[in-house]
Amino acid sequence: MTTLKFQKGFTLIELVIVIIILGILAVTAAPKFINVSKEARIATLNGLAGTFRSSVQLIHAKAQIKNLVNLSGYQDLDYNGSPITIRYGYFAYHPNFARAEADVALILDVDFANDWDSTFEPGGAGGIGAHRSRISPTGLNDVTNIGVITQINRCYVEYVLPTVVGESPTFNIDEDC
Repeated sequence: MTTLKFQKGFTLIELVIVIIILGILAVTAAPKFINVSKEARIATLNGLAGTFRSSVQLIHAKAQIKNLVNLSGYQDLDYNGSPITIRYGYFAYHPNFARAEADVALILDVDFANDWDSTFEPGGAGGIGAHRSRISPTGLNDVTNIGVITQINRCYVEYVLPTVVGESPTFNIDEDC
């Protein structure tokens, strides 16, 4: 009587086919994993924009309580124990750029020294102060000339102040990260 022996394991052809299939899957999935850092930056920008919107609305509510919404000049408003600048009842940039950046850092709880870059475009009343700013993750834009808004031209959150009483500020997000 003869006994049949069964082979255990894979043949060479089966092994090659499995390797080819895994290679195709890897090539298909790799671009998705490469874009993870871009998607993370975009998600961070959206989170920062949401925080900015919420903070500006909170400041506006405080300004309404203190009846400061119909004033065109710059006013100081207490925000968590520190004065911040408002105009038309909304967060505005102090004419001193260092204080303007400190105000933004306060309301957003961000670190401009290590994590974020910011620029402020002069404008405001009579050219005093700023009427627009952009905030971007550090290292994505050339910001050697602080104060020039065009230095941050991609991957940013932009806050544009109202220019007249009754207008609301606008937020723009550039997702070219």
